Amino acid sequence: MPDPSRPVLALRVGITGHRWRRESDAPGTRLDPSREHEVRVTLRDILARIARASSAVCGEHASRYIDGLPWLSLVTALAEGADTIAAEVAAEPEIGFVLEVVAPYDLATHAARCAPGTTARQLWDAAAARLVLDGPPLADEPLSDGGPARHEASLVETNRRLVWNCDLIVAVWDGERARGEAGTAQVVMRARDEGLPVVHIPSNNPSAWTMLDAAGGVAAGLDAPTALDIVVRRLLLPPEASTSGTLTTLERSLDDYDAETPPSWPVRVVVARLYKAVVFLLTGFGADARPSGLADGPSDLAVPWSPIAGLEGAEARRSSILDDAFRRADYYANAFAARHRATFTTILSLAPLAVVCAWCGSVAPDEVKSSWALAELALLLVLVIVFVRSRRLRFHEKWLDYRLLAERLRHHGFLWMLGRTSPVIRVPTTAAFSDPRPAWVNWQYRTVTRPLGVTPITFTPAVVRALAADIRIGLLEAQQQYNRVTHHLAHHADHRLHALPWIPLVAAMVAAAAHVITHALHVHLPAGLEAAVTPGGIVGPAAAAALHGFASQAGFGEIGLRADASAQQLDRFLARLDALDPEHVLASRALGDLVLEAVDTMGADLSGWRVDYLARPLAPPG
Repeated sequence: MPDPSRPVLALRVGITGHRWRRESDAPGTRLDPSREHEVRVTLRDILARIARASSAVCGEHASRYIDGLPWLSLVTALAEGADTIAAEVAAEPEIGFVLEVVAPYDLATHAARCAPGTTARQLWDAAAARLVLDGPPLADEPLSDGGPARHEASLVETNRRLVWNCDLIVAVWDGERARGEAGTAQVVMRARDEGLPVVHIPSNNPSAWTMLDAAGGVAAGLDAPTALDIVVRRLLLPPEASTSGTLTTLERSLDDYDAETPPSWPVRVVVARLYKAVVFLLTGFGADARPSGLADGPSDLAVPWSPIAGLEGAEARRSSILDDAFRRADYYANAFAARHRATFTTILSLAPLAVVCAWCGSVAPDEVKSSWALAELALLLVLVIVFVRSRRLRFHEKWLDYRLLAERLRHHGFLWMLGRTSPVIRVPTTAAFSDPRPAWVNWQYRTVTRPLGVTPITFTPAVVRALAADIRIGLLEAQQQYNRVTHHLAHHADHRLHALPWIPLVAAMVAAAAHVITHALHVHLPAGLEAAVTPGGIVGPAAAAALHGFASQAGFGEIGLRADASAQQLDRFLARLDALDPEHVLASRALGDLVLEAVDTMGADLSGWRVDYLARPLAPPG
């Protein structure tokens, strides 16, 4: 399987700011039109610095990113004032930003709300992507219809989408507390809550811009340009370059990912068939009776999005960027899962065989004792080699890492179609070395998903209805079916694993009892019967221990319980989806909240499963 192209270095900058001050506004509020030139110059300087810092990271880490210039976007609501100025600056050829729009209503309504002579229509047409929410069309709806309140709710949702689709926020802000729910101050507060860095341009003195730290204060001890360069580099650097010191297990080098090669054909076939044979013996079903084999995840990213106006462009963009990365991560997750399972299955199978060889050597004639000893030594040597190789090549760790990456990419496809993103994609302003977010999995996830940009979609009731149907089939029902099959198979496997050790244990007890009785009665068992009973007494305990070790490594009981609990949670999400009204204002928000909550629940389940497995590293039999 060929490696996919290296990811594009991408950075998404959001702009928020005051509108132009009007005659009816109080002095000192909003943005004074006389400050337009100063605001424009400052924004040009900031965006140019971001572009230079991004290009520098791209050049320094050419092995990590695709060749060429970084993909930089400015995300804006295109409100008059600071938003429009920033959009005009970003579109300048020497700045080189792509323009993306998140709007509460369509172009006609937007243009009607802008002052005459603005470039709203030109900027709207120039945008590479436009996400149009399903809020009310006008701010002056009758109060009896809840017009102003509904309009402000749509503006609040626009600001939420803007923050969710950015890595850094530039705010032209007077620094005062919020005077409403949808103002610039609220955007700054939300960005800080999400851990996003904020560039603060004072509306009354634009040239005196600063970088705000995570707590909202000025970055201590650094001038603003230096602080901005550091922040941009922190957002883009691969994890091994983000800090000094030895990488932890979760923050391992990306070299393994770049240089990964699939297992050879014989290895793939042998390990897959060995594990399938074990699963069949334990459950009565083949390992292919469910999506990815026991204890993996659903392995189908492709969702048959409904072919209606408003979805075709978004689905094509999602497919072109996410599919290859998902399939690669899913392929390696399954490959390393098979290798890890085959490793512990092989180890726990060879241990009893070595015991058999030891016993045969103890009772065999002298002329063949050395042959049995050599066979025992060979089995033990193979066991040690398999164990050491698995630990050194980290089959266990790679399986879990690739599964986590694949599931995050799969979930992101659903979130992005709703104009949403996962919090993992937004890097904190300051990240401690122990914070898992700089891990290579999360970095790879961010580099793949950032170039998606803003979802090009208009949320009409028909689009929301189609998305809800597709999410039901492709996400919730698919995951629920997966969990139900997993619970069924894992329950069977766990039940048999608890019963199977009794067979060799009973055989060992019978052998021991026979020897005790014959010794007490001073009689001897017939030669043939003794040859049949004695091996059971020797091999039985080893076989029981091997089966117990297999059960401990496989964890079928925990898998079944976790799958059953997840299926019950998905029942509740499906009930909420049934109650969703696509005709309701901002129905896309309710649908997005539901999907994000469902994805978070699945992610927590996956994380718990991952922690359980990391707590059971492969160990030699003992």
